[in-house]
Amino acid sequence: MALEAANKKYGNNVGGFQSISKKKQVEPERLEEVAAYLGQVLGENFNGDEKLLTDDLKDGTVLCRLLNAIYPNTCKKFKASKAAFVCRNNIEIYIQGCKSLGMAQTDIFETRDLFDNQRPWSVLDNIYAVSAISRKLGFQGPFIGYKMAEENKRNFTKEQLEEANKKLIKDALDAHKPKDV
Repeated sequence: MALEAANKKYGNNVGGFQSISKKKQVEPERLEEVAAYLGQVLGENFNGDEKLLTDDLKDGTVLCRLLNAIYPNTCKKFKASKAAFVCRNNIEIYIQGCKSLGMAQTDIFETRDLFDNQRPWSVLDNIYAVSAISRKLGFQGPFIGYKMAEENKRNFTKEQLEEANKKLIKDALDAHKPKDV
C-alpha cells in the first residue's frame, strides 16, 4: 500500500530499496577544482568535466606525475599506454606511492574505481587527500581542500591525572544520587 502511494507520488520510480537509495554522484565543482589543481601542479591544462576521469587520469600517468611533483621519485617505472594491463599497473604504482607517503587506507581508491569508472568520486577524494598530505611533506603548493589535523599531544602529571579521576568518580556518583524534591 505504501509502495503504491510512493510510486504514484514519484512517478513509478520507487520499486524497493535499491531504486530509492541515493547514488553518489561526481560533483562538477569538485571536478573543476581538481582539474585546476592538477593543471597548476603539473603545468598543463585539464578539462574540468567527466573526461578528466575517463580520459586524462584513466591511464594513471598523470597521477604518478602528480605524486612525483609533490615528492620526487615516489612513483617509478610507469609509462603511458592504452593497454589495459599497463594502465592498471600505472594506477597500482600510484596507489603504492600514496601508501608510501603515509596516506590512510580510507583515502585510497581501488584500481577499478578509476580504470572501470566504478567509484569516480573516490578518485577525487583521493586527490584531495594527496593535497592534504602534501602540506606535511613540505610541498609549497598549490593546495585544494582542507589541511590535515596535526597531533596535539598533551602531557599531564600523575597528580593531575589522579585529581581528574577523583572528580570523574565524584561526578558519576553525584549523578546517581536521589534528588531532593
